[in-house]
Amino acid sequence: MGGKSQGPMTENSSLDDLRKTISGPGFPAYNKRAVSPAQLQQMLEAGIAHHREGRKEDAERSYRQVLDIAPNQPDALNLLGVLASEAGLGELAVDLMRKALMTRPKDPNILNNLGHALSEIHQYENAREYLERAVALKPDFDEAKYNLGKVLRFLGETEMALRLWQEVWAADDRVNAALVGITNIYADQGLFDKAEATAREVIARLPHRPAGYISLAHVHKFREDDGTLAEIESQILDPTIPEPDKISLHYAAGKIGDDLKMYSTAFEHFDLANRMAASTYDPKIAEEYRRKKKMVFSQRFYRDRKGWGFGSEQPVFVIGMPRSGTTLTEQILSAHPDIFGAGEVETVDKIAVLSEEISPTRDTFPISALKLTQFGAELIGRRYVEDMQRRSDKPAARIVNKMPHNFELLGMIALILPNAKIIHCRRNPLDTCLSCWTKNFNDAHGYNRSLTDLGRYYRGYHDLMEHWRQTLPIEILDIDYENLTSDTETVARKIINFTGLDWDPRCLDFHKVERPVRTASAWQVRQTIYQTSVGRWRNYMPHLQPLIEALGPLGEMASKAD
Repeated sequence: MGGKSQGPMTENSSLDDLRKTISGPGFPAYNKRAVSPAQLQQMLEAGIAHHREGRKEDAERSYRQVLDIAPNQPDALNLLGVLASEAGLGELAVDLMRKALMTRPKDPNILNNLGHALSEIHQYENAREYLERAVALKPDFDEAKYNLGKVLRFLGETEMALRLWQEVWAADDRVNAALVGITNIYADQGLFDKAEATAREVIARLPHRPAGYISLAHVHKFREDDGTLAEIESQILDPTIPEPDKISLHYAAGKIGDDLKMYSTAFEHFDLANRMAASTYDPKIAEEYRRKKKMVFSQRFYRDRKGWGFGSEQPVFVIGMPRSGTTLTEQILSAHPDIFGAGEVETVDKIAVLSEEISPTRDTFPISALKLTQFGAELIGRRYVEDMQRRSDKPAARIVNKMPHNFELLGMIALILPNAKIIHCRRNPLDTCLSCWTKNFNDAHGYNRSLTDLGRYYRGYHDLMEHWRQTLPIEILDIDYENLTSDTETVARKIINFTGLDWDPRCLDFHKVERPVRTASAWQVRQTIYQTSVGRWRNYMPHLQPLIEALGPLGEMASKAD
């Protein structure tokens, strides 16, 4: 930085240059140029004006100029952190905001922004702490209440999240986001009539705001054109609608188009949504990460560590690509009286980080796994089980973690939980990837913004699963979505038997289970089994050549499937 002109905030420039600001090496404690406090404030306000008007490069330059003169200026650090968060650089954003908080520890705005940034990188417990502090300091801080509600929903505290969002909605200054949150919770709970009524009420009250239409599209199955699609397309053209809302509107329009079998219209909207949404996904980084895991977690690795880990038979993992039937499988499991479905829990990600912390040489994962001791492997396995037990609302013989992306971490799971049950959900690659592409996932799923990236990611997933099958000392049960929907009882019995429990006929009434379902499949798993999603890719075949090519032989085989 040091007075040189910097380019726009990117992974490289920000992480290299801005961390120098944070850590200090090579950066002066102050600038000897005589700049008055008033001039410094003017520079800061110029950055804020640029930021507000969407000129992010200019805003970044102004904030950097302030920090060049006053490295600990909290507003510049905080706002530069906001820019980093908006650019998808979550860890950098957290670093910047933490430093801002050191100077101004009771600033609700910094606390709120830090909490939001932490939630974006899935550190929900830490995010909760800062957001609760922000709300305690400023009880009418609706933005912080909204962000806290998001975190509480992810942590399973849906009633508290609902109360907070209802308070925000009543204030009417963040109605868009709060309403989406309220309808999402109703959908989580299977209260689709209530979710739809809420959305329609807001459309009636605020017809020119996008939130009602976005919510309605995702909780209502459109069977005829009632004019909602035209209303959404009109709002997309409104220059006053913020871009994030326009992205959500495109996804909503795509979903309605799909409902109405207007597949070309649906594809156009999904394509525009994905093109507009930012993604920091780098296929080369993803491939290198997989290569390291395959290198570390070898057959020899497990031979040398036979008998390690915590031997509980309670953990069950449902894994696979998103949109491959993982939610349906978990719902069948959760209908069993001796099984608790915990939803998508990111504890294994935390365990990977914990392995770094207790590694004597502080190596990053997966190299850190090589440095674990037998005691360390048992310790973190026990911690996982205890964490999941705390989440369970009943005594349970088995507790299910349905985080699909745990397929990336099966090597670690096999080490620390050698008796865990692994249920792997599979689905036609074209159906899987298309379904991912049509959902507005967060940037943790950045690969879903491009059909080409999706195809490449799927190939990497397939390759890694083949490695696990050949390497891991634990059994993996493969479940095909197509078989699950066509012969549900046979497959359901197979799933329950795999867990070591006796069959219970209530598992076939999975759609009646009263538990929150916080995924894009919330509507589907509240219905009886249907097969309309099988072969859905054919509706979009004219547009799928980039995906088929990226999938390689897997795409060719999938496109010829019956």
